Amino acid sequence: MTFKLTTGIWTMVLLLVCLGNARGNHITERVSVIFDTDIGPDYDDVGALALLHALAESNRVRILATVSSNKMEKTTRLLYIINRYYGRAFIPVGAAKGILADLPSAKIVFEQWPTRIICSGAEIGRYIRTGDKLIAAETPEGNPVKDTYAVSIKQDILEFDNSRYEMGGRASYDQTAALAAVTGIDTYFDYERGTITIKDDGDDTWTRDPNGRHIILKKKYSFQYMADVIERLMMAPPRLVQR
Repeated sequence: MTFKLTTGIWTMVLLLVCLGNARGNHITERVSVIFDTDIGPDYDDVGALALLHALAESNRVRILATVSSNKMEKTTRLLYIINRYYGRAFIPVGAAKGILADLPSAKIVFEQWPTRIICSGAEIGRYIRTGDKLIAAETPEGNPVKDTYAVSIKQDILEFDNSRYEMGGRASYDQTAALAAVTGIDTYFDYERGTITIKDDGDDTWTRDPNGRHIILKKKYSFQYMADVIERLMMAPPRLVQR
């Protein structure tokens, strides 16, 4: 059966993640991650990078690089600022093209990538709301993650007449992908196998296939439980804040 993904919006975890020693779908050793993000007007990416830094503090992940995949020139600076706040200014920062900017390459990736591709759809992240506790929490001075959420949620309320804020906080699309990349796909989520096909207009379809190399995450725990897990990581202070 083939159908359009329910939202047309998804966050991808390519094997920019080196799984290390994994047992089934549980990851048992530190993984290496390249964080490729469309960080910019959408700020859940900031929360996802904070989550990765928190997991790096407990030696769960090594962040190899942070990459901005959009047309906004200042986003690479933001990546550097966040990395520096967490004491990792040495992490390389770069820029790349996103899917819509280079559709032929995106299609090749989904058709020919030799190992599994894991996607977290918006139907997961939309209802996992984070940010309010972070804004209210006491954190080290100059926390760029807290500042981003405080400014952006306020802007959402002004621009969208509370429609984005009616459930509180901000959707956690990218955090779910980052969490699955580091902890394994079935630690916090159920999942389904199949094939994602990228169409010529950038849209996508999903075909269920128990032997498929593509995986989409499914709900396993309550949205509130997942919000608590994610926001605790977003609020975790760095061990060494560079001034």
